[in-house]
Amino acid sequence: MSAASWHTVIDPKLRGSWNIHRAIADREATERLDFFLMTSSVSGSVGTATEGNYCAANFFLDAFARYRKSLGLSATSLGLGMISEVGYLHENPEIEALLLRKGIQAINEDELIQIVDLALNNQALIIPGFYQDPQASSHFLTGLEPLGLKELRKRGFEGNHMTLRDSRASLLARALDDSAGTLQKRPSASAELTTALAKENSMHDALVSMICGRFSNLILASLAKIELHKPLAAYGMDSMLAAEFRTWIYHALKIDIPFLELLSETVTLGSLIDDVEKRMEIILPNSGNEGSSI
Repeated sequence: MSAASWHTVIDPKLRGSWNIHRAIADREATERLDFFLMTSSVSGSVGTATEGNYCAANFFLDAFARYRKSLGLSATSLGLGMISEVGYLHENPEIEALLLRKGIQAINEDELIQIVDLALNNQALIIPGFYQDPQASSHFLTGLEPLGLKELRKRGFEGNHMTLRDSRASLLARALDDSAGTLQKRPSASAELTTALAKENSMHDALVSMICGRFSNLILASLAKIELHKPLAAYGMDSMLAAEFRTWIYHALKIDIPFLELLSETVTLGSLIDDVEKRMEIILPNSGNEGSSI
């Protein structure tokens, strides 16, 4: 992105917060504020494709809250996830639908008010268990609650997103898996392909199974409704879906599919699978043979 685009998003939160901090410094030297609340986003912790400036701006707020707390000053950064019923997502239902497909649990207006109330009353609180990192209580993170993912799994979908593969989210991932009665161990990328090859007769069939299965989970449509010759665009493929699909293909198969190719109005799952198979033959010359191994 251009430097102008970067600063358009960064400056209000970075410079604005710093200017307020400096402007009230004299007063805070003698009188502690009741609260210093900054509205951040879950994207400051987990990242969002194509929005590096927005993610960085919110990460600054999270770090700045820790900085103020380390000085003995009031500070809370409230990392909000998806908020339904009001605001931007309410006005842009297609974005809300995308986040719901990822299993992100929405916060309604009443819940948001309760979270803000809790944050305002938590300015001086050191939460038990945070004694090794007392500044941790300066950051409230929402939007990673596993309730939405649980509902997706009840409907038969995989119900998972990349965030839960991060080791920092291991407690959330374990809580989600334990809720199903068994601890599900997510396979590594190579293991995923190896498992598919063991079940199918050829590399082509394994790729069809893997790619169609992942796409089905991505758009929350049953596998029976996935057609190999139907353009991806007809399923509502957008930049955010394409970014997630492209990332999975790379991690699972070590194949880098151009972003614009996934957004093309002519690309189908069938043509995509053929393209991936040709590249796999270059990487693994014997991959087309039955019983081949990796």
